Amino acid sequence: MKVIIVGGGIGGLAAYHALRTYLPSNVSIKVYESYPTPKTATSLVGGGIGIFPNGLRALNAISPSSVLYLRAHGNAWPYFVVRNQNGTTLGRLGGVQDRILLPRASAHESLLLDIPDGVVEWGRKAIEVRETADAAQVVFEDGTIETCDLIIGADGVKSVCRQALFGEEAYRLQYDGTTTIGGFAPFVSLTPALQSSIKADQAVMTLSHNRSFTYALSLPTSTSVNEQQVMFWSTYASNTSPPHCQASEDIRAILMQRHGPWYDSAFRQIIAAVSRPTTADPRFTK
Repeated sequence: MKVIIVGGGIGGLAAYHALRTYLPSNVSIKVYESYPTPKTATSLVGGGIGIFPNGLRALNAISPSSVLYLRAHGNAWPYFVVRNQNGTTLGRLGGVQDRILLPRASAHESLLLDIPDGVVEWGRKAIEVRETADAAQVVFEDGTIETCDLIIGADGVKSVCRQALFGEEAYRLQYDGTTTIGGFAPFVSLTPALQSSIKADQAVMTLSHNRSFTYALSLPTSTSVNEQQVMFWSTYASNTSPPHCQASEDIRAILMQRHGPWYDSAFRQIIAAVSRPTTADPRFTK
């Protein structure tokens, strides 16, 4: 039996580990990813994420090495301090020890561990998925065709696998009115007072009418000041989906407009210190 996974992101790599764990060893499993190299793919997989106890348990069942990597490269934080836009503390959310905040890129790196050479083929962009009388086929941009018994689609919002199953119209993506902006700021660029505050709280979620702003340490608390990063994500309601490409300064201006007037200079400091290219990502439904 031969299985092809289209897409080598977090979902595709997790699918590989699950199949490799529970299927017989004689089953062939291949992963095809459009990005040309692992480094390229990892550098473009987004901002920060949180992995909760259920996610860590599931991951440990299929890739214990990944969990060890996550623990070594993330911030194991026990709770969020929740405040409103005026600075009033509303409470603490969580209280569970076994969860991790870290860059999404680190999660992707963790899933590349223990995958033998040659399993993931980079620079292979799938443009069509089809069935024959007795097999399934993936057609690639370079004209090559791979045949298999089972295809797993993990190729994102523009999935050719979904289109092959349902057509273009049946599950066309619909913007649900919510936009998220995430990124990172160098910890060393913040004032000593804000550094102390973040070290004390580790993760802060501020809520307001139709918007929120959350920030937290994204690396282990033992990380040096010069290397530590603060991850943040802003979520807000908007009637229109953001443009596909926006200049970093335009996105910074959006963040300042939505969160700059809030009570605390922390928001303005973090937004001003954003160090990596940041995108405004629409949330889709359907």
